[in-house]
Amino acid sequence: MKKAMVILLSTTLLLSLTACKNFSTKNEASTLSEEGKPALSNNVALPNPFIDCATIEEAEKIVGFKISTPHILPEGYTQASIQAIENGIVQIIYTNGENEIIYRQGKGNADISGDFNEYTEKNIEELNHIQVILEGDSGNVKKATWQDDKFTFSITVNNGNGGFNEEVINDMIESVNP
Repeated sequence: MKKAMVILLSTTLLLSLTACKNFSTKNEASTLSEEGKPALSNNVALPNPFIDCATIEEAEKIVGFKISTPHILPEGYTQASIQAIENGIVQIIYTNGENEIIYRQGKGNADISGDFNEYTEKNIEELNHIQVILEGDSGNVKKATWQDDKFTFSITVNNGNGGFNEEVINDMIESVNP
C-alpha cells in the first residue's frame, strides 16, 4: 500500500511539473505585455524599411520629392549607398573606407537622424538664415539637424576620431542645394 501511494504521489508531482513548463517556440509569444497581450520575444527584429537605390533619381521616385544633397564632403569621402523609405526619408551614406557620414532628408520637422545619443555639447547656429543644431563631444560635431520650409535634414558622423570640427560640418550643410 505504501509503495502504491509513493508511486501515485510521484506521478502526480511529475505531471504537475510537466504541465507548468513553458513550451513556447521562437515564433510564439512567451510573455504578456502590460496590456495583457502576447509580447514578442527578444529574438524578433523589425524589417528594414529602407529600399536600396542605384541613383538619386530612383530614390526620388520612392520618397516622392526632389532630393538635395551635399556637394562638399570631407576629404576622402565618397557616396557608398542611397536608400529610401517610401513617401518618407532618403538616406545617403558616404564613406572613406573605414568611417561613415549618414545624410538624411525627409518631409516634416522631426529629428530623422536616428541618433538618439546624449552628447555633452549642443550648439545652435544660424547658417544662411537656417537654424542648425550641432551636437557632439570634445569640440567635435557628431550630429547636425536643420529644417527649411518643407523638409528636415540631418548629418550623422560615425567615425573613429569622434566627429568633425564645426567648419567641416558647416561646409557640408551650406553645400546642400535645395
